[in-house]
Amino acid sequence: MGGNLTKLDDQTKALLTNPEVIDVDRHSHSGRQVMNGSNKIVWTARGNAPGVAYVALFNTADTQQTLEYPLQSVGLASVSFQVRDLWKLQDIGTSDKVRAILQPHASALFKVTASK
Repeated sequence: MGGNLTKLDDQTKALLTNPEVIDVDRHSHSGRQVMNGSNKIVWTARGNAPGVAYVALFNTADTQQTLEYPLQSVGLASVSFQVRDLWKLQDIGTSDKVRAILQPHASALFKVTASK
């Protein structure tokens, strides 16, 4: 963060203090890059709680791109997952993949929980 922390606007403060994103740092392990190509980068991490993982998608291109990642690849024993967008603080629903349409140099961060 290269700005003056005493003069943050509400949007920037909400971004930097998002409790669900902070939880990724506090409650995950084994973070690793699993894909890097075509200006698309994917990182995954395992949650400390059973059946939880995190997926981050990065568009490093100068153009909008759609990124997808199959959730069976996160190493959880399930075929479908509850997906939550952590930046938007929004439940996405049940899926077998994460998908985001990302503007240039944008990212998305998801919590995925194995469905029972």
